[in-house]
Amino acid sequence: MYTNRNFKFFFIFLTLFLGGCAGASDYKIDLPGKHSIIRTSANNVTIAPKIDENLWGADVVPAEVIEVGWNEEYIIAKQRKGKESKSFWIIKIESGKVTGPLNTENFMSKKEEYSIDEDISLIKVQDLDKDY
Repeated sequence: MYTNRNFKFFFIFLTLFLGGCAGASDYKIDLPGKHSIIRTSANNVTIAPKIDENLWGADVVPAEVIEVGWNEEYIIAKQRKGKESKSFWIIKIESGKVTGPLNTENFMSKKEEYSIDEDISLIKVQDLDKDY
């Protein structure tokens, strides 16, 4: 016979099992200009253009995207490549044109060239996930 205690044990086991399954922490966050942040694993966080409700094109910013920010004209992404290496990417929202990867010096130069104001603040992707 099933007792209340057995049921509780089964429920706890099922919750832990499903919570640990691959895909349980995956998410998609829509950005301006039909782009999305897509997380398919802890280190596979990318940006891709959204084609349909559940369909995305090829990544325009490869893994691992760690920070992102935007204004009306541009999306800016910070990418971690290895433990110490970082790159920046700029996406023009209207055209979808992608510039990157850029080191810090080239990024600052491109921001000036594109007249990108300092109004874009980069936000950690995991903090954005809490808002969605």
